[in-house]
Amino acid sequence: MKQFFALSIRTQLVLITLIISLPAIVVIVHSGVHQRNNVVDDAYQLTQLVAERISSEQKNTAAAAEQLLVTLAQMPEVQQQNKAKVQPLLHTLNELNPQYANILVTDLSGKTWAAVFMPPPPAMLNDRRYFKNAISTGRLSSGEYVVSKSMANKPVFHFAYPYRDTAGKLAGVIVVAFRLDSYSSVLKNSPLPEGTNFLLLDHAGVIMHRALQPEKIIGKKYPEDAFNKMLAGPDEHSYRGGSSFGDDRFISYRKLRLQGEVDPYMYVRVGVPVQSTLAAADQAMLKSIALFASFLFGAFFLAYLVGKRSIVDRIMLLQNASQRLAKGDMQVSIASAVSGGELGGLAQSFDVMARQLMEREQVIRESEVRLRSITDSAQDAIIMMNSCGAISFWNPAAETILGYQAEEALGKDLHQLLVPLRFHQAFQVAFSVFAQTGRGHAVGKTLELSAIHKDGHELSVSLSLSAVFLDGAWHAVGILRDITTLKQYQDELLEARHSAEAASRAKSEFLANMSHEIRTPMNGVIGMAQLLRYTQPTQEQEEYLDNLELSCKNLLELINDILDLSKIESGRLELESAAFSLQRCIHEVLANQAARIEQKGLQLVADLDEQLPELVLGDSLRFKQILLNLLGNAIKFTEAGSITVTGMVVSKTEPSCVFRLMVRDTGIGMTAEALERIFNSFEQADSSTTRIYGGSGLGLSICRRLTDLMGGRIWAESIYGKGSTFFVELPFVIQPYTGEESLTPACQVLPGAMRSLKVLLAEDNKMNADTIIAMLRRMGHDVNVASNGREALEKWHASAVHCVLMDIQMPVMDGHLAAATMREQEQKMGGHTPIIAMTAHAIHGDRERFLAEGFDGYVSKPVDMQVLAEELQRVTSI
Repeated sequence: MKQFFALSIRTQLVLITLIISLPAIVVIVHSGVHQRNNVVDDAYQLTQLVAERISSEQKNTAAAAEQLLVTLAQMPEVQQQNKAKVQPLLHTLNELNPQYANILVTDLSGKTWAAVFMPPPPAMLNDRRYFKNAISTGRLSSGEYVVSKSMANKPVFHFAYPYRDTAGKLAGVIVVAFRLDSYSSVLKNSPLPEGTNFLLLDHAGVIMHRALQPEKIIGKKYPEDAFNKMLAGPDEHSYRGGSSFGDDRFISYRKLRLQGEVDPYMYVRVGVPVQSTLAAADQAMLKSIALFASFLFGAFFLAYLVGKRSIVDRIMLLQNASQRLAKGDMQVSIASAVSGGELGGLAQSFDVMARQLMEREQVIRESEVRLRSITDSAQDAIIMMNSCGAISFWNPAAETILGYQAEEALGKDLHQLLVPLRFHQAFQVAFSVFAQTGRGHAVGKTLELSAIHKDGHELSVSLSLSAVFLDGAWHAVGILRDITTLKQYQDELLEARHSAEAASRAKSEFLANMSHEIRTPMNGVIGMAQLLRYTQPTQEQEEYLDNLELSCKNLLELINDILDLSKIESGRLELESAAFSLQRCIHEVLANQAARIEQKGLQLVADLDEQLPELVLGDSLRFKQILLNLLGNAIKFTEAGSITVTGMVVSKTEPSCVFRLMVRDTGIGMTAEALERIFNSFEQADSSTTRIYGGSGLGLSICRRLTDLMGGRIWAESIYGKGSTFFVELPFVIQPYTGEESLTPACQVLPGAMRSLKVLLAEDNKMNADTIIAMLRRMGHDVNVASNGREALEKWHASAVHCVLMDIQMPVMDGHLAAATMREQEQKMGGHTPIIAMTAHAIHGDRERFLAEGFDGYVSKPVDMQVLAEELQRVTSI
């Protein structure tokens, strides 16, 4: 840095201009390289997509050929070698399938006895690869590159399949030859870069087809070295290398195999020219650099001129005047020669400086007196260290904090006196740098350090350090405060905070894992119970199923209660704000519990105020949760008598009101002592209640916390042995009623009442997969199963489906990545397949999170058959 400031101002300005421009140069180059890399990535992705499309079409061709050959091999006319009937049949098939160049049937010796285009005699096929493999393996086999003489010397590729006579003995081979030039439509119908090309190679590396200029290379052998590398490489690969045109290309290839064959029967290679791909990006970067260079040159020239005329010449005048002032000439004046701008102001100041020298000296003396009074009265220790490391200033607060009197400390080595021994080496290294430069990691900062008291114990101190340059050397001034007590308090708070955070994380992780791990097997239990309903069970079995579903429902309610309580305690529960009908919500809850009330022979009375507002603003779900808990407790603890639900408005101030809900029962009642603790978590009236009536004791605790969150209050009154009454008061904002809201419940979608769908199910758990398959088939749907995300992706590629049911946690590839990959490929290739997230993640907010990630629907485990049917109808009817 000293060398830089030693340069002339004009040079400094030029260098500063260059330094300022360096980030712009870096940004231009980085942007160009980034754009270039993006072009390369797009080129590889493009070649991969084209290779995958050609491979997929070839696989479909092979599958269609196999189906055709197997069908022909099973026909009696072929088995009997009835040429009169087979010959016209082959012509008909060829007319229906123009992609086939020829269809031939040979006997066991390889002689063709029927064909669309009979080969010229004495053509025998027994030396062909596909003939030999079909005879030896007894299944579909592939051939090699062949120029068909019967098809005007067009290149064709063969598939062969053996057939047997009516006695079951091997009788010959059926061969289908398909044309290779049909794949050129892939490039014609796609927006691909100019020069994009693909090759089809047979098993021996012979070029069977090339999209561009095929007549120049078809039938020739692909370069042996490149073919051997591809042969030894993976089934799918992308790289940069030479092409059949001799230029450099971005290349992707795929290997195609028939089922049961080890070696590939065909290789698909797709390439994009490197030069044309990168030309636009390279040209754009060069233009940006050239334009910036021209601007930079102009800036250099302008900086040089401004530096000389506006700064250097004027500074030379100031320099001469300073030299005269140093020699004692107090009459020097340069303001008239240097006028205007900052330097003009500096010249005026210079003229005043000579007249103020004597006055400033007096001001300095007065300042020293004031500074001494400030340092003596300060509560923090103020210490000064000279360039040799010795203490040169020690105020009274330093005596109090560190125990040394001023006469004991002054002149002593500060490090030896105050720094703990374990830090001596580090302080010596830092001090040597400070003494030379006035810099260090502690200069200009406030640090927490340790210091030694006179009696030997260590203090925790806060040190603010500054550097002062005096008499040609660097001195240090430190302001030191004793923070020993404060540090102890902070350490205690930090430890308590870490403990609380660790406990909260452990609790949240445990509850989330518990919910997931319980819901997964419960899916199989509840699903099978639902399916058993369709097997015409006996009355006794119906009772068993009722008990099974009730037990599962109770377990899920317990899990949901624990999760709700955890979210409330952690402050993560968010209330919704939407218009809803209080009357409708109450009737829905009463209707939901009507069967339980009727089963116990209780009387239900609903007394709702006629003045209830039609619509209020609030969280209807949490309101119903409170009422359902209170009503459920009333049903549970009442064996005879009645339950009364009362709703009324106790106060009304437009546009708000306070609504009171009362649930009264004639049950077992509670003591005054029990009333004080029933709203605590995991509490009931007494332990016998838990044993007799069951329950977790969470319901009333959740009601109290939900009521508090909604700005209301809850309390209870009870007479032991006669019954209890629970009161809830909640504030609501009244909403204008337009008469358009419908109270009619939504129609249910019954399994089997919708059109048959082709569904792809991705589920790694076999029990859950079997359960969902049975549900879907009961609904009349066709199901294809994948055990992980990657397999689901492959099956989705292989055939079209109406909907995908995607589990989230799966091996190899999870549901998140599989769904994201499908959406990404749909954006490039077009189309949209509805995807429903089917998962044990059932915490409030999970549905919204999955929908935001690109899923079309959401079904939580355990899966309800009715919910699944409704969700399928919803996403497939959009």
